Amino acid sequence: MAATMTHSPESRVARHDERLTTSQPNRRQFLQAGVAAMALAFGQRLRAQELEPRDVNDHLHRIPRKLPHVVRRREDLYDGASHGLIVIPQIHYADDLDDEGILQVDRNQKEIHELVQALLRGKWIDSIHAEGMMADGEPSPDPRYAYRDEHSYAARTAPPLVLAGADRQLAKEGRLILKGAEKTKEYDASGPALSMRKGAMQRRLLYEDREDALLDIVIRSRDAIACTVYGCAHDWEPNVENLNLEEWNKEHPEHIVSLLTLTTKTIADYKRNRYRPKPRNPSVPRNLDGNQLANDVEFTR
Repeated sequence: MAATMTHSPESRVARHDERLTTSQPNRRQFLQAGVAAMALAFGQRLRAQELEPRDVNDHLHRIPRKLPHVVRRREDLYDGASHGLIVIPQIHYADDLDDEGILQVDRNQKEIHELVQALLRGKWIDSIHAEGMMADGEPSPDPRYAYRDEHSYAARTAPPLVLAGADRQLAKEGRLILKGAEKTKEYDASGPALSMRKGAMQRRLLYEDREDALLDIVIRSRDAIACTVYGCAHDWEPNVENLNLEEWNKEHPEHIVSLLTLTTKTIADYKRNRYRPKPRNPSVPRNLDGNQLANDVEFTR
């Protein structure tokens, strides 16, 4: 799979990792913006208009520092990039959420709901690649891994935004175009991995293969600027534990991808607890990525 390298992406990469103060509208501004957006959605038909900036890195770098609820911004900008990927980490619905978990997902999805609208208004994105949604041309996934227990406590009590997720809710409201972020083969393989012992094999099936699949989808769909809302246990950032983007750019010098990660307050708080030395408790609810919710967080990576 490796391609001959004509240049070294890691030697020509600009990285910026910033902690930011949040910019949050007051309640009246939020309600007014919501009413205006709904009126616009009903008055106009949503059409796909692919963004084609002359300089992908410049487009990513010019995205405003002050965005709703964003407290961390990281850029990995590679020289010669032909594609840019904006990642918005999320905590999403799972059947085993308890009250605290539901509130946490609700907070995060409200943040994302506002953040995505701000990116759309600024024409920084034109669509979202949705986690759990198959890309165009992919067959339907195994229904065993798409099953939702409608009798679970979470399914019966969670508000619509928690059940749908911010990206699907915005699409339902007519404000957002959704694209698939998954390949069926990799998505189906991640289902059994949820019950596997933690290790390299589980990490590859549950995370890395799906992350690489999204990069391939972005390239195949010719998205110059792509955006995804994806579980926060996934990680495209080049670091000690994860080299997916570095490896991709080494193996695909003709399709180099730059990255911008926008982390909201709820996710930053969620990740801040990852190294807490608490024992694993099987009774603590976990999300679909297999990670504990609320304050007792345990990440596999």
